Amino acid sequence: MMNITCPDCGNEFAISDRSAGQEVRCDVCQYVFVAPDSPTEAAEDRMEWERQRNRPPRRSRRDDYRPPPKKRFRNSNTFVFLVVAGVMFLMCGGFCLFSYIAFVHEIDEPVAQADKDVVVTAEHVSQFVDNLKYDKDRGKFSKVRHLDGSKEMSYEYEAAEGDQEGLYVNCIVGITNSPTEARDAYGGLKLGTKIGMSAAQDLTEVERNDLWSWGDDSRCVLLQNGGKSVGNIFMGRKGKRYFALFLVGVYFDKKDDIKEFLDAILKKIESYDG
Repeated sequence: MMNITCPDCGNEFAISDRSAGQEVRCDVCQYVFVAPDSPTEAAEDRMEWERQRNRPPRRSRRDDYRPPPKKRFRNSNTFVFLVVAGVMFLMCGGFCLFSYIAFVHEIDEPVAQADKDVVVTAEHVSQFVDNLKYDKDRGKFSKVRHLDGSKEMSYEYEAAEGDQEGLYVNCIVGITNSPTEARDAYGGLKLGTKIGMSAAQDLTEVERNDLWSWGDDSRCVLLQNGGKSVGNIFMGRKGKRYFALFLVGVYFDKKDDIKEFLDAILKKIESYDG
């Protein structure tokens, strides 16, 4: 322990040895200052306070006692901090706005047959699942372009309420400007999927990367409900392209079946330019 003196009000109080040389606050006047480094320096500070106190009072002049700038400061610096923080906030806001316009803002584009050929549809699923019924009119295609030039093609099918098949298909194919951007997009999809699945209390993920892999990064998941398989998640990235497929209502749990189901689509994706 070490006794120190508040340079503002003269209050003497004890601090732990670990607080030496650190910022401390006077428990009487709440003045914040840097504590002395040693008992010797603390004693000198106390003697200086006594000398200042015995001088004729001229507290209206700031030159009477000016603590070393590196050792003591007042909370008036809060204003400067707030100004700097405000400027940083505006800069950050401007950057976020630019990022949104350049990378997030989506511009709809017409969907060509070549675009439709690179996504897994309900019709494609029906070719590998016996007696699967679906309504072709419920499938929705979408294609968007970002201002940075990247493009994303998607397809979504959701069975009508009360449909016994309960089929759900969501396929996303993206083309970016570089493998780094594709890796970031893939990471965002992966994180978003995990967050979404954490909210689906009746579904659990079982990692089965032994069944399927593709490109530079990939993920294969069996979706289960009460221990029973009910769907799949396939995600992958190759170069500057990424792919994600979410299936519910049907599932694939054999390596050869998955290869047959996805290989033709993935080959088209590898040469797809959007």
